[in-house]
Amino acid sequence: MSSLKERNEKVCLNCGTDLYGRYCHACGQENVQPRRPFWEVPWHFVNNIVNVDGKFFSSLYGLVFKPGFLAREFVSGHRTKHYDAVRAYLFTSFLFFFVAAVIFSSAREVVETGEEQMRAVAADSLRLRQELGKADPTLKVQTGNALALSPDSVKAALAGKEGRGNVTFNGANDVKDFISRYEKDLQYMLWFSLPGFALILKLLYIRRKIFLWDHLVFSLYLYSFNFLMICVAFLLVRFCDWVLPEAAGDLILPWLEFLLFMAAMVYAYLSLRNFYGQGYGITALKFVLLTVMTLFLFLVEMILVFIVEYREQLFASA
Repeated sequence: MSSLKERNEKVCLNCGTDLYGRYCHACGQENVQPRRPFWEVPWHFVNNIVNVDGKFFSSLYGLVFKPGFLAREFVSGHRTKHYDAVRAYLFTSFLFFFVAAVIFSSAREVVETGEEQMRAVAADSLRLRQELGKADPTLKVQTGNALALSPDSVKAALAGKEGRGNVTFNGANDVKDFISRYEKDLQYMLWFSLPGFALILKLLYIRRKIFLWDHLVFSLYLYSFNFLMICVAFLLVRFCDWVLPEAAGDLILPWLEFLLFMAAMVYAYLSLRNFYGQGYGITALKFVLLTVMTLFLFLVEMILVFIVEYREQLFASA
């Protein structure tokens, strides 16, 4: 039994059956207030651990093909027959972070490959300089500066002046460290962006007198859809890399990524339209404002994460 306040009305919000206790004898839903204080949200996240059951797969169709439908059903009290918003977010975010881990792993492999290629070019250049110097001593001076590339000299060229207010990336190890830090902090950025996104919706629809909890439920389902879209996009891109020739992939992949991006934008717009019930024009205006404000929110979060991760270098004494 939850600690939420029981409703005075003795009619089940989910199926409309007359109640004789705290739980509906027909569908089993608890007769509590559908809205709850905002400070209970963290406990709700912890309490609703990832638990995929049959309702998730039955609700997947509504999540993907009916923008805003699950959120509207959830806040209206129809919660038992649909997958919980928090559980949907937790499960899809788990899939997203698994995909993100693969992406960042691939990025680290690219960095390592680039470093190996750079060292090979440097070694070849040094060997060529030595051979030219042996063949003609006068060429040694002429080609010395241009071809004297070694791993140490390249690293020295990449390194900046260390001191107050400077963040230097000395080769591939520092780049991999940078990727690892943002991979770790990405989950925190998404967690903190949720209440921020809900607050933006609260500001945009402040005249509608909608509870912050309702905005948060809408945000959870929208985030869940976006997580699934990212996973699908990643699988499609990898599939095209495997089956298509390089020239065909370079031609098709940009269009595929563009179509998936536009599908996500259209879905978000239709979700706003269906959930909040305003006209197409005013919804389009609020969608543009929501997009701009959300991008600004993520930009601020990225800057704050960068400052926190590199505070020692940024604020070191001169």
